[in-house]
Order: sequence, then C-alpha cells, then structure tokens
Amino acid sequence: MTQKEIAKSMNISVRTVSRVLNGDPSVKEATRRRVIMTLNRNGCYIQTHTHTENVVFDVSSGLFHRSQALALMQELSNKGFNFLVTNHQQDWKLFRERIMEADIVVFCSCPTHEVIVETREINPDILRINLFSNGVPGAEISIEPDNNVGGKLAAQHLYSFGHRDVLVLLLESSCAIMERAKSFIAEIMLLHPKCHVEWQFFHAAGNLEQDIADFFRKKSSLPTAVFCPTGYLSCLTVRALNTLGIRIPDDISLLGFDLPEDVSLPFPQRVDTVYFRPSHIISLAEYYIVNRFILKEKCQVRVSSHVERMINGSVKKLK
Repeated sequence: MTQKEIAKSMNISVRTVSRVLNGDPSVKEATRRRVIMTLNRNGCYIQTHTHTENVVFDVSSGLFHRSQALALMQELSNKGFNFLVTNHQQDWKLFRERIMEADIVVFCSCPTHEVIVETREINPDILRINLFSNGVPGAEISIEPDNNVGGKLAAQHLYSFGHRDVLVLLLESSCAIMERAKSFIAEIMLLHPKCHVEWQFFHAAGNLEQDIADFFRKKSSLPTAVFCPTGYLSCLTVRALNTLGIRIPDDISLLGFDLPEDVSLPFPQRVDTVYFRPSHIISLAEYYIVNRFILKEKCQVRVSSHVERMINGSVKKLK
C-alpha cells in the first residue's frame, strides 16, 4: 500500500503518515501507534534511524557463534550501526554496561531465558534478537532452523532406507534438540507404528565422548540406526563408535542434524545430516535489524530457517 492509501484507510492526512515514518516526535503517541499497526497489518516495513544505533553482539567463545556474529557485522558494516561486543558468560559487568547504552542486542551465545529477561530489565527499550535460539523464549525476534520440519525429514530419511529399530541420542537441557527429537519420533511412528524407537539422555558436562562409548559398550545388541539431533553429538558419536570398532554404516547407520562444519572438533567421517544454511539465518537477522522501527511494535516473533537433507553415505539401505 502507498502512504496515500494508508492515510485514506485511517482517515488521516498523508503528511501525518509521513511524519510517523520519519520518526517525528511531535506526532501524538496514540496516532503513531495506530499508523504503525496499520503498516504492520499491510506488510509495510521501513528503515528509520534518527541516530547511529548501538548494536551489542553477545558472542560465546565457540568458533561457530563467533564466525556467525562476524558475518552479520560484515553485512551491517555500511548501514550506519555501531557495534559493541560482549560475552555475558565471561564478563557480566561489561555486558550490563553495554546493554545500558544499546538499542539492539544480538545473542550469538545460547542465552538462558533468565538472561534474556534480565536484559530487558537492564534496558526496557532494547530490541532482543536471539540467533540459533535453541527454542529459548523471551526475545522479540528468535531465529533458528526449522526444528520441527528437520525432525520429520530425519524420520523420513531413515524410514525410506528401511530402518525400523532406531536409537535417538539426546543432550539434557536443550529445547531445540528436544523439539527435533519429538518431531522425529512422532513422524517415524506415524510412518510405521510398530517401529522400535529408543532414546538415551547424556549430560553435556564431563567426558561426553567417553560416556557415549560406555553406553554402546554395554548394549547387548545394536539398533540399525542412530539419530543425533545436533552436529556436536554426531561428531562425538562417530568418534566413540570408531573407538569401539563399530563401523558406519556397515554395523550401524548414523544420521545427524546440523552441518559437520558447525563443530570445532575434527570430524572423522561425513554423515548423512539434516542441515540448514547459516547464511540464511544471517540474512534474516540483518533484515530484522535494519527494519527495527516497525518490528519494535510487534510481539515476539519466531522465525524458522529452511532445512534440507545432505546424503554422505552413513545410512545403509536395508533390504
């Protein structure tokens, strides 16, 4: 819709619509909100900055999150933003100080719900964007792979290769992994109600690779396939199975989720995986940051990035 059409639908002047779009502080608050709501309903997004906005990038020490934060900063480098980098896990005091002076915070750090909530308490006007949110609620914008569709794709992949005895490996305290696993189990049971599905939880702390190896060592019989709903878990499972002399896919098939490049550990063998393109998530984040003016008036938005399958020969076709 044009400004003229917006103005006509609201019975106000085109000049008033223009003043709202340009951030004119003389517009009455009630009118400003009405115009913004009408723009939102009609999909009109605009870029409006009355000053150089401070964007805090809260980045964990992991290689993947650091690389994605850098990629997003590069995309925004010529768009009039000032960047501040923190790591709330290492320096909470610095994080608080920078949040107080920021307009936007981009979490590339897998924050807890409590951290997201406290960020708003520190700065009530800040826009919170959570990248790779792992299902943690609270931010105005949460961007992550489509875990529900990804779980279904994983189930369809194993089912199409004839697998009816599947083990799902899980890490505790991860909403995203649980969402992927639940979707996987629901889909494979829908495809074959008599399919045998077992799941095993592991603690992230400690020697996870050794824990996985010990688990398989104690099993009296192996399933035909294993689904690991995260690349990190896939990597450690491959290493644990190699240690035990269990061959992939001759002795057991393995299906992962996330690109192998997403983990900093050496990946000894490529596996079939459901994966997403990090560049797509970066593009979505850039869009929502640039169009902050309108989106600031919205409720919480959860955006899912497209997922697809990559076949590398780690899933054996059963007769």
